[in-house]
Amino acid sequence: GNLSDMAREQFYWKEPGVPYEPQAVVPPGGRGEDGKVLPPPDSFLLMLLFPKRVDYLRLGDNFRQIDEIDENDVFKPERVNP
Repeated sequence: GNLSDMAREQFYWKEPGVPYEPQAVVPPGGRGEDGKVLPPPDSFLLMLLFPKRVDYLRLGDNFRQIDEIDENDVFKPERVNP
């Protein structure tokens, strides 16, 4: 799918978790002057994850579910106390 311009701008933010420095100019929408999408910066990393266990917590209604992969590589959900 396509990313929103605001999501793409985050690729150009400064490193998180370090002492604050004013933000350098972020390309509006992650686009160049011609309006085309810029290539991601060198600091961008795309990772493909294969989770074996997912612990899902929804704070709005205190719903919690743990999904784990069984011996057949199928996720089995189990609702648990939050």
